Amino acid sequence: MKEMTIYDIAKLAGVSPSTVSRVLHDSPSVRQTTRERVRQVLDGQRFEPDAAARGDGAAPSSRLAGILVPDVRSAHVSGGVYCLERELARDGCCSLVFNTGADERQIGHSLRQLARHRPDAVVLFGPQYQTEGVRQAVASCLPQTPAVLCGGTLELENGYSVLAGEEFGAAGCVELFASRGKDHPALVMGGETPAELLLRQGFCYAALRFLHQPNPPVCLLEAEEGAGEATARLMREHPETDAILYSDDALAAAGLRALLDMGRRVPQQVAVIAAADSPCAALCIPKITALGNLAYEQGLAAARTLRAVFAGEHTSRRMMVYAELIERETT
Repeated sequence: MKEMTIYDIAKLAGVSPSTVSRVLHDSPSVRQTTRERVRQVLDGQRFEPDAAARGDGAAPSSRLAGILVPDVRSAHVSGGVYCLERELARDGCCSLVFNTGADERQIGHSLRQLARHRPDAVVLFGPQYQTEGVRQAVASCLPQTPAVLCGGTLELENGYSVLAGEEFGAAGCVELFASRGKDHPALVMGGETPAELLLRQGFCYAALRFLHQPNPPVCLLEAEEGAGEATARLMREHPETDAILYSDDALAAAGLRALLDMGRRVPQQVAVIAAADSPCAALCIPKITALGNLAYEQGLAAARTLRAVFAGEHTSRRMMVYAELIERETT
């Protein structure tokens, strides 16, 4: 009989594989009703993670994968890396994690260090790695090693890409704003990373499509400016704003505080959505509506890609994952 996988469990439970992974890893981000439904299927199928997935050291590892992370402290990335490492362990592959920062010289140094260990694969976790310098470093240090970029495109013969649907996620947020009667949305971004630029593109497209707004306000944080100050500036310059999409949950939390301090009622006067979810969004008062954290989905997709590569099976060079919009109290 074929061994049951989390993909089989997900199909039976009517959820995504990443949700099953979250339940197995006791993530607090899963709704209690969903957790119970998944647990019921797990118990009914008598599904148990193997020793490697549990991390008890009972199963030997025959492969090595390097995982590059720009900042291990990031709540958005760490959950995905944890999921990736656990999934690789299920396949008997141990992981070596490098906390590289965003500097290309340090990234190159990490790749050279990894190359000395002769890894079977490398995963670059984050859109920050979608640069020509990093592409050349991978080509130079690990020319024959399967390399997966989560959050961007890696144009190499040995490259695979897991793309996050930021554009589609932003469009879904604007569509939700429109359904709530909000006609003047704005976007607040902390920077201009590849992911944020895609978010902006999707936001502007959806504002035109759903609200006939050809030039919606886009507020980029200025030097030494926090999200609260940026929100206050936005409301001064565009007082008609009745909905704000923030590029991550930390910005949304600070912006929400600023709106409340200004006496704005949320969501009655101004609706708020964060483009990236974490426990921070659920702990705010009111709780912030957010796009689900795609890091879990990216981690699962990267593991699935490497599983196929290790097995010598054909797999797509590009995969796209999409975020679920988690509605809470700010919409």
